[in-house]
Amino acid sequence: MASGTFEPNITNLGSSTQTYMGVERIDKSTGVGMARTVLLGLSKMEFGNNKDNLRISAVAGSSGEYRLSWTIETWAGTKLNDAGVSYLAMRN
Repeated sequence: MASGTFEPNITNLGSSTQTYMGVERIDKSTGVGMARTVLLGLSKMEFGNNKDNLRISAVAGSSGEYRLSWTIETWAGTKLNDAGVSYLAMRN
């Protein structure tokens, strides 16, 4: 089992759809290798607008041995200033 938090480097606040992507390296001592199950939790969110219907999604999955790829996306005018997503990756 491996766990951690990833935070995107948010630089573009001008568009109505924002997508942030990255890859986390999983410590080899965890023995996870290729994660079969990844649980995500939004642990930090700071929005740049006052909307009633904020829209954000986070997706992660194994992208190779000891690598976890992730994507955070907002849409419909939601502006994201800061975010953090915590993960728990398991091999099953």
